Amino acid sequence: MIDIIYKGTVAGSPARRCLIDIFAYGVKGEWITAYSMSDFPAEFLQELAISPMYKRSLPASVHSAKKDGGLEYLEQEKAD
Repeated sequence: MIDIIYKGTVAGSPARRCLIDIFAYGVKGEWITAYSMSDFPAEFLQELAISPMYKRSLPASVHSAKKDGGLEYLEQEKAD
């Protein structure tokens, strides 16, 4: 199904967007790991990988990182 849609449509087509939404929202991670990445068109994998970046809002931690310069991402040495 993925090959048929990607071989028969152009980038940005509604059919591709629909397929990406189906996989981004309705398929569990175990499904894609059951296959080799070479089983999928490269364009599909790229679009699937970046799709959450366009659909999500930024978490509060990102907003706070901007305020404190990202200190929350630094590892702290433990005192003995």
